[in-house]
Amino acid sequence: MDFSTITELIPVGITTRLIQSGLAEATVPQKYYDWLDGRAKDYADRTEDYLAFGSKAIVRSWLHRSVIKAEGRCYYTGRELEWEHIGTKNWDTITAPSIDHDRESSQLEYRLTYIRLNRSKQDMTLDEWYALTDTVKKFRSGKTP
Repeated sequence: MDFSTITELIPVGITTRLIQSGLAEATVPQKYYDWLDGRAKDYADRTEDYLAFGSKAIVRSWLHRSVIKAEGRCYYTGRELEWEHIGTKNWDTITAPSIDHDRESSQLEYRLTYIRLNRSKQDMTLDEWYALTDTVKKFRSGKTP
C-alpha cells in the first residue's frame, strides 16, 4: 500500500474530524499516513512483527485495515475517536486513537482503540482484561467480586 492508496482510503469521518480541527484538507492524507507509519514503526521497535510478517509496509497495511474495519471507532466501546490528536503524545485525551494488538490468536490482530483504554489493558490478555473490568464493575455496583 503506498501513500496514494491510503489517501483514497481514509475513512470520511476521520477526514472530516481532521478538517474540523483546523487541519487543511490537503494535509490530511500526510497527517494520517505519518500517524500510521509511526504506529507501524512502534510495533517494529517493540515486537517481532517485522520478522514474523515481512515488512513495515505490511504491518502499516494491516493497521490501516484495522482503522477501516472499525470505521474510526474504538473496537471495544464503539466510541468515536478524536482523530485531531493523531501525531501527538496527548495521553490525557480520553479518546485519542491508539492501536492494540492481540498475540493470542493464531494470526496477529490489530484493534483500533483509544489511548487510555489501551494503557489500562497493557500486556493483559483479553480474557484477563475482561475479568478485571467485570470485577471493577461488580465492586462499584456494590456486589462482592
